[in-house]
Amino acid sequence: MNLARQAPRCANRALVVVWLALVGCSAPAAEPVDTDPCARRVAIAAAAIDIDDQVDALDEAMTVCRDLDAFANEVDDHPGTLGVEPAVFAARRCARSELPGIATAPICDDPAVGLLTGAVTATAVDDGADALSFIGRNLNGDEVTIVADADTPFIDGRPEAIVVMVDTAFTDGCSGLDEEVSYWSALIDDPGIGPEASVYAQHALDLSNFIGCDRS
Repeated sequence: MNLARQAPRCANRALVVVWLALVGCSAPAAEPVDTDPCARRVAIAAAAIDIDDQVDALDEAMTVCRDLDAFANEVDDHPGTLGVEPAVFAARRCARSELPGIATAPICDDPAVGLLTGAVTATAVDDGADALSFIGRNLNGDEVTIVADADTPFIDGRPEAIVVMVDTAFTDGCSGLDEEVSYWSALIDDPGIGPEASVYAQHALDLSNFIGCDRS
């Protein structure tokens, strides 16, 4: 047998094995890309390291997810992305985000989000000037109209107290809402702010019930 003639063949065989190994290492199977825009943006938010990048991606998700349930389902697939209920996060962003399209997104019209932010209508006060008003229910279940004025500032079309409660639910949870209930309940007999305070106390109770606070 001519060993000299066999050596190159063995060497070539060895090179083929090495080449195959390198190809196997350098060409891993591509990860599937989710084509659903809602799911893709929530996934981007879940993978984001910077909190601002995460919020931006979630804002975008809110504009493309078909409704609150779709948004919540995608968030549930990425545990730890939000520290609060999706509806609480959505309500806060519906009220505070500057991203075009958020305020008109279907998710902001969801009844659960509306419970957190309230409904705003345009009305006319006695002097004929247009002013924003908020219609809410007090502790007795009666409707009360709260009109924006110097003593009752509005933020993004809602009474400041309502906006603060949404932020409180977002940051402090049940303990913060308990304080809101106690604070406003103590003012319901005040002749000046009583009816308004009763609406705020009821709203805080509604928020507490919505996020599952134990008030036993």
